[in-house]
Amino acid sequence: MVLTKIDKISPTALAKQQVEAEKVLAKYRIAYPVPVPVSALKGTGVAELQCSILGACGIRKIQTPAQREKMWQEQEKRAGKYGLR
Repeated sequence: MVLTKIDKISPTALAKQQVEAEKVLAKYRIAYPVPVPVSALKGTGVAELQCSILGACGIRKIQTPAQREKMWQEQEKRAGKYGLR
């Protein structure tokens, strides 16, 4: 679960929203039961969101920009192979 536009609310309101989201997520068996707060405007939480998405896809560790670029190139190849580009 992604909590978006966190730059629009106070830290106190965000904390309350996170607690509420965690309560909702606790009801379900899911792979990533922690809400990820993100602000696209300020970039807050974007790296955490990327890591959670990669982790859910089974990609546990990307250490360098070169490794990240290689991963994206491989995904582009797969997408092209299936006509998804």
